[in-house]
Amino acid sequence: MMGVMSESDDQRPAANDDAHSVPPAESPADEAREPDVQDEVTEFQPSADPFDAQTLPGNPYGTPQYGTPQYGTPQYGTPQYGTPYYGAPYEANQFGADPFGAFPPAAPMQTAPDPPRLGAAFSWAGSRFSANIGVLVGAAALWAAIIIGAALLAGVVIGLVVLAVSGFAVDVDESVSIGAAITSGVIAGIAVAAITGLATSCWLNGLITIADGKRADIGDFFRPVALGPILLVTLIVSAVSTVADLLLSQYLGLEWISLLVSLALTFLTIWMVYFAADTGAGVGPSLSNGLNLSAGRAGPTLVVLLIALLITIAGALALLVGLLFAMPFAGLLTLYYFRALTRRPIAQ
Repeated sequence: MMGVMSESDDQRPAANDDAHSVPPAESPADEAREPDVQDEVTEFQPSADPFDAQTLPGNPYGTPQYGTPQYGTPQYGTPQYGTPYYGAPYEANQFGADPFGAFPPAAPMQTAPDPPRLGAAFSWAGSRFSANIGVLVGAAALWAAIIIGAALLAGVVIGLVVLAVSGFAVDVDESVSIGAAITSGVIAGIAVAAITGLATSCWLNGLITIADGKRADIGDFFRPVALGPILLVTLIVSAVSTVADLLLSQYLGLEWISLLVSLALTFLTIWMVYFAADTGAGVGPSLSNGLNLSAGRAGPTLVVLLIALLITIAGALALLVGLLFAMPFAGLLTLYYFRALTRRPIAQ
């Protein structure tokens, strides 16, 4: 019996062990080996779609990354052309072309040859005149109307002043006649100088705009430049011319000498307003520089003065309508000579 019990006892633990058996714990070596096996099973397979998120090295889980963009070194290479993506900055034209609606570039500036050549001056003045003929002729017509109206008004004012000085008397002595003549002459000189100075300042502004290679409009010929210096220079020159004319014509009866003196004054003072308008010089420098240039470059100055005078006379002979073409052309020709003599650049 003892033998039987021992045999049962020997078998009971075995059955108990089978019923309550626990799987053996995995050793660290087994855990280290499992990833290797798993990697072999789930080896990374590239997708056929090159833009699939699973193919991106920086995104192993296949989920796109959202959030703040990462900044770093820019990628260089061939630029991609086309419509910029949303939020991308628009860059300037890669080929240097003007953006839509931009004004055309100004004409290149070059220094006119010194001494100036008459043929080159005519060619330049002709090309600039033909390119701006509408603006030049229109501005000349408007200024002609303004000057004629101002002259008529000045004539009425001077007539009233003369009548006031003479006292509406029929028989006046010589002293009263001389006084009335001097008074009317001074008033006429001041009025003419003021109108001439304003017109010269505005007219030169338009011509300088053209000489700088810019597109001029009507407003440029009614926008004064260096008005103060030009008015003072014009008043001084007009005063000297008026006094010389009164002395020679009224007292000495030498009208032809008075005409020669007027031409001489025009020769000596022709560049003064150009210095004021084109270089921005004051009254003193404009007077001195203009006088020095006329005296130092007498030959070219005399040539351009005579040519401009002949052009103006030809325009006046063409029923005065030719002045609308002659005056702008003569002004461009004179400005070309001035820039050539002063070594200033001019648009070609």
